[in-house]
Amino acid sequence: MKNDDYSDVVMAALHVLEESGSLPNIERENKCEKRSDKYREEGNIAFKVGDVNRVLEFYNRALMFAPKNSRAIQLAYSNRSAILFKMGQFRACLIDVETCCKLGCPTDIESKLIKRKNEATVRSEMENLSANLLTGYFKDCFKFDFKSNTPIRCASSDIEVMKGDAFKVVAAKDIKVGTPLALEDSFVSSNSEKNVPFSCHYCHKMSEPDTM
Repeated sequence: MKNDDYSDVVMAALHVLEESGSLPNIERENKCEKRSDKYREEGNIAFKVGDVNRVLEFYNRALMFAPKNSRAIQLAYSNRSAILFKMGQFRACLIDVETCCKLGCPTDIESKLIKRKNEATVRSEMENLSANLLTGYFKDCFKFDFKSNTPIRCASSDIEVMKGDAFKVVAAKDIKVGTPLALEDSFVSSNSEKNVPFSCHYCHKMSEPDTM
């Protein structure tokens, strides 16, 4: 093919599967308040034993099945805001609290939700302040303004490669202590355990709270 557009191939394969009866029958699952309540209750049980990732999974499922404008969807947002708060995802927690309020927060949980909102707001502001301070600090730490080394593109021209019995890297001139000499992207990276439920498994980029 002359380009990377494989849509024709995909549609042809789909047609073959349909004609041969090989396409799996995928049943559509409708909104159901009872199923939403069931998943929310399972999340509540997991919450008591501290299995936070399972809690988040159950509350997400509760939201998936909750009918529009139902009490189930209000409670699902409220409960998910609680686990997000516990996991330190304060911005996401605030978004769920606001969503629950817009949907018409049940009066029996209103005071609890307002308290959570106030606490999450304070924590979020503190988190933003810390992040801004760290960003300013590391911005200078990783500022790497140098003349590139021709044989080693990620390295400074302050060093050079010498050939002999073996290749070795040596200083090309007197180098001040603390001078950065090379900077390159990591070959391998891993995500922190607490961020796994909120980030891409491929690039580790954090998801926006309102797209969870």
